Amino acid sequence: MNKKENMEFCPFCRKRHNIHQVEVEQKDLFHNQEISYLAQYEYCETTGQQWANEDQLKKNSVRLKDAYRKSVGLLSSEEIKSIRKKYKISQEALASILGWGKKTITRYETVSIQDQVHDDVLRKIGEDPLWFFDFVTRSKDTIDRKLFDKYTTSVSSIYQNLNFEIAKKSLFLEYYYLIKDEKVGNVQVNPNRIENVVNYFAMKIPGLSKNKATRLLLLADFMHYCKYDFGITGLAYTYERNYILPKGHEVIFNLEGIHMTEIMENDHSMFRIEPNFTSEMSLLNKIEINTLDAVIKRFERLNEDDYFDKLNSAAKSTSGKALDYIPYNIACDLELTLN
Repeated sequence: MNKKENMEFCPFCRKRHNIHQVEVEQKDLFHNQEISYLAQYEYCETTGQQWANEDQLKKNSVRLKDAYRKSVGLLSSEEIKSIRKKYKISQEALASILGWGKKTITRYETVSIQDQVHDDVLRKIGEDPLWFFDFVTRSKDTIDRKLFDKYTTSVSSIYQNLNFEIAKKSLFLEYYYLIKDEKVGNVQVNPNRIENVVNYFAMKIPGLSKNKATRLLLLADFMHYCKYDFGITGLAYTYERNYILPKGHEVIFNLEGIHMTEIMENDHSMFRIEPNFTSEMSLLNKIEINTLDAVIKRFERLNEDDYFDKLNSAAKSTSGKALDYIPYNIACDLELTLN
């Protein structure tokens, strides 16, 4: 029995004193099933009496029904509420776009239990934002334009967050079986550090292209390793398509902290990295920042293509086939240092 105290008038001993709020395990018959749940009551220690006030009666009713829902595999009232809040939509508005009675969702969150068909719809909406979006678009002629824009923005934001999470998980999966050795610069891959490095370069180099950012990542890792025996990001690099590319390069630039935009230049589409000024460089220490600055400075006085032609040639000679990992010390062997 859990207890909380509150100074109130007791209807049994007819005095004002500390009334305990207690939660007790209770069993009630509901829909021909014995349901066990935690019920909340007021309790007077003087008389040993317990009772439920109006608010507790409502709470106990919801708790009983939620316990029943759980026993038969239906969404709880809180789960229904969280689905609605996920899309920032009111009870009546959600009921309206689903084509249900306007008080249906309100009842499901308070006093009523949904049937299996309605539960399936709500569950699918919660799992798949496109289902919600489909219902919204069907109702666009009856929805206020501002609300329509609000709901579609919610769906877009959810998918963006899903993509960010997928990118991070995909990167971890790519590196799951790689141990901390020379292939990854003796450090474990860290998506947040990758975001920090890319954003630092983007803030220092206006109009930073995706291709150049990829090269800078490689330079920063290899050159830091040559001087300190450790890389910065934990990325592994492979030789494929006649270039050295980081393993997982398909998802790196989809990470949440990296803002990439597509532009047209000379009738060609290209991607640029926009500075993310809200991103903190908290994961980079001063020595690593110095490495990034040195890499930027070196690029200002060297021909980028000539430099990478040499690096790619050296990588090709060490790689017997595509997707072989390029050892970090290749840069050290070529004396590609920061000096």
